[in-house]
Amino acid sequence: MSRADSIAEKKLVLSGLANVGDAEALIMVEPFLQTEEIRAEATIAAIRIAGSIAQTYPGKAETAMTKLLAGLQDENLRRQAEEILGQVKESKADIHKP
Repeated sequence: MSRADSIAEKKLVLSGLANVGDAEALIMVEPFLQTEEIRAEATIAAIRIAGSIAQTYPGKAETAMTKLLAGLQDENLRRQAEEILGQVKESKADIHKP
């Protein structure tokens, strides 16, 4: 991302990161949720990454989606983030079953 000079290049990087199912990718995306010009792409990337790590890193996915939902206006994206939170809660419930 540090080599991406234009908004278009940053959007392209975020689009690629959306396909990386790793908690580190989620950490890389989070700062860009505050940048107006690329917030939409960062939001989509965060949701996709969180969805792919919800089973392996439920705490990180839950934290990211909870933060995201605090300021998310788009109903479709809210629904997707809430679905991930639901998956995380189900996963945690399964872990605690006897």
